[in-house]
Amino acid sequence: MGKLEVCLMRYFIGYHGTSSVFAEKILRTNFIVDHTKVGWLGTGIYLFEENQELARSWANYKYSNSKKGVIRCEIEIAEEEVFDVVDPLGEHNKFFHAVRKQLIEQEIKKRNLQL
Repeated sequence: MGKLEVCLMRYFIGYHGTSSVFAEKILRTNFIVDHTKVGWLGTGIYLFEENQELARSWANYKYSNSKKGVIRCEIEIAEEEVFDVVDPLGEHNKFFHAVRKQLIEQEIKKRNLQL
């Protein structure tokens, strides 16, 4: 008999803040991940879980000189595919801060900064 694999799924509502131009394109073509653009947590699509106002605030900050858009997304994703830094004591948060610290130290050394 084969091994039975159980895939735990996570369901949530996410909000993506962007410009209205990008929002219209996403609604026509879906999200397309550009692997040449690296965000704070790597490549991917960034969503605010259950918080439309944070998505709107991000769009206002990022696209201050253009119209904004917020896209509501119903998400069903394998638990193992989620990188969640909301829990300050969670493993993902600890990993993020360890990598962040390492990158900061590398930049300080590379630029020969005296802090």
